[in-house]
Amino acid sequence: GVHARISGEIGWHPSGHDEGFFLALDLTTSLAGPFWLFQTGLRLGGDIEVYSNDDVALLLVPAGLIGFGVVDWDFDGHREHGYFVLEPSFGVALALAHRLIHVFVRPIIFDFLFFPDYRNNGFHFDPAYSALGGIHFTFG
Repeated sequence: GVHARISGEIGWHPSGHDEGFFLALDLTTSLAGPFWLFQTGLRLGGDIEVYSNDDVALLLVPAGLIGFGVVDWDFDGHREHGYFVLEPSFGVALALAHRLIHVFVRPIIFDFLFFPDYRNNGFHFDPAYSALGGIHFTFG
């Protein structure tokens, strides 16, 4: 179903520029009807510059996240579960104001959640799709 997702990232480009390989710590919370979710993980990706001039740049941003989280399906504290998450994603960013601000849209995000299945001594798999947009600020 539809839910609200708030996500924050703090990241680093080893190159010292806003393009190329990056590492980021991601914190995400989702809320909807009867459930809430909180997850964290390490996002690995690359900012691929496809156009730039002195003021703006257009970047393609493929990335992947590996992490873990907790979800409660009914808010009463009796159906919470820890999980492991893999999250491939793809986005586009427009760098503005001499590349200090990146306005981005991440229209392709797949969450692959793996929950322990205590009854069968295995894992339960739950795929999900989401999209989000936002603003990144660059310092450096």
